[in-house]
Amino acid sequence: MPARRTLSARLPDSLTEELEAIARAEGRTVSQVLSRLVDEALRMRRFPGIIFADGPAGRRAHLAGTAFDVWELIWLLRSYEDKAKALLRDFPPLDSRHIEMARRYAEAFADEIDAMIKMNETIAERHVPQTGRR
Repeated sequence: MPARRTLSARLPDSLTEELEAIARAEGRTVSQVLSRLVDEALRMRRFPGIIFADGPAGRRAHLAGTAFDVWELIWLLRSYEDKAKALLRDFPPLDSRHIEMARRYAEAFADEIDAMIKMNETIAERHVPQTGRR
């Protein structure tokens, strides 16, 4: 667990109330929610075009304006043996900026992206019927 420091901040009542509501809904403390939101805001500032979305697998980095989470695009790119031009040809809504953004984010947060890919592969192995082909 990373080292933590106490930080005092004065927030408007409206923000405090919203943080408390999120914390109640998620079964977390206000401190945990605030820490996650600040982390996400700093990542979005560092990587413009990356947003965060909730889903069945939890919150994850997503490429704004696309249907792809970062981990999905990185997984696809790996399946294309890192051949971006071929991937872009097969997925016309994407452009080279999306791939570069996903690569940069994945490089900075490799453990996070690799864990999402691994989790998806594990679920697929359990739930996709085996064809019996070898």
